[in-house]
Amino acid sequence: MARKERVPGDIAYSVAVGLVALLPRLFVAIAWAKEPVWDGHYYHYGATRIAAGLGYSEDVMIAGHAVWKPWCHYPVGLSGFLGFVYKIFGSSIVVAPVVNAVLGALLVVLVHRLARFCLSENRARIAAALAALHPGLIAYSAVVMTEPLAALLLVLAAWLRARVGARWYGLALVGLALGLATLVRPSSLLAAPLFVLTGGRPPWRPLLHALVVTGVCVLCVLPWTLRNCRVMDGCA
Repeated sequence: MARKERVPGDIAYSVAVGLVALLPRLFVAIAWAKEPVWDGHYYHYGATRIAAGLGYSEDVMIAGHAVWKPWCHYPVGLSGFLGFVYKIFGSSIVVAPVVNAVLGALLVVLVHRLARFCLSENRARIAAALAALHPGLIAYSAVVMTEPLAALLLVLAAWLRARVGARWYGLALVGLALGLATLVRPSSLLAAPLFVLTGGRPPWRPLLHALVVTGVCVLCVLPWTLRNCRVMDGCA
């Protein structure tokens, strides 16, 4: 990947397309916000427990009494993130969708910044515009699901790789972003070894970079795994 953008700047377009992306997402988030259902119910429930200082847990009834019990029914990443947000803004049904709208707008900005490394100025703008106006990405603002946050973290990892290059601290940041993405959506872990395809010579260098990124990613997830080994019936 290139070490710096072909055309420095174009920040104004990034800001503009981010604002264009934010407006329809905010409308959908506010107009379509409803009580979370299916997976969203559990992400929201886990977040409310974390915000209340109860950790990732549930209450079970034993002999007619509610007993605190650790929980790992779903990945902790989204619930942990929303728990932090709920602690500040409360847990009303509109909070998570509005957060999704902001995440979606930031994703569009990162799409544009990432595209500047490998596309012409106009093509990068088109890529960002398509992401800004994609109906599916807009509609996802209204649901409490992992896709918006996971997508943002994956694109952030790719942008960090392009922006910082092969510097060791940059590789660590890439691994951190992918580790957080894995805690949100576990299949994101599969993206870490793919950084071997980002080029560079001699041939062993991209392999080493991919190993570093994967190692940092695994270290980010390890505390969650150890916690589950300690408090649950088995490791998860």
